Amino acid sequence: MKHWIDVGKGGGLVADRIIALAKADSAPIRRLMAAVGAGQLIDLTFGRPCRAVAILDSGHVVTTHLAPQVLLEHIDGARSEAALRSATVTAPPLGSGGMASTDSMGQTDDGRKHDEQA
Repeated sequence: MKHWIDVGKGGGLVADRIIALAKADSAPIRRLMAAVGAGQLIDLTFGRPCRAVAILDSGHVVTTHLAPQVLLEHIDGARSEAALRSATVTAPPLGSGGMASTDSMGQTDDGRKHDEQA
C-alpha cells in the first residue's frame, strides 16, 4: 500500500519511493539539480524557497519547501501508521473460555441452555 507524504498545497510524495533526502543548499545537491534533465526534476516548492531535495528510486529529483527533518518525521509517521494498520487482532478460539454465543434456541456453543450455570 502506498503511503503518501503531504508536502503542502496538494503536493505529495510516496514514502516508499524516497531513497535519499538532503538539504537543498549543499553544493553536491545543487550540482545534482543542475545536471538532472527537465523531465527528471519535479518542483513541489510552490514558489517557496527550496529547503530539501528528495531522490526517488526512479531517478527523479523532487524539490520541496519543507526541511529534511520534517520530511523524515512524515516518513517515520507513515511507516509507523502502516505498521499499526498491518497489525492483526485475533479473537480467542471458541470454547477457550472466551464469551460464548447463543443460537436462536437459547443453546450456547457447548450445548448448554443459556440460563444454566457451568
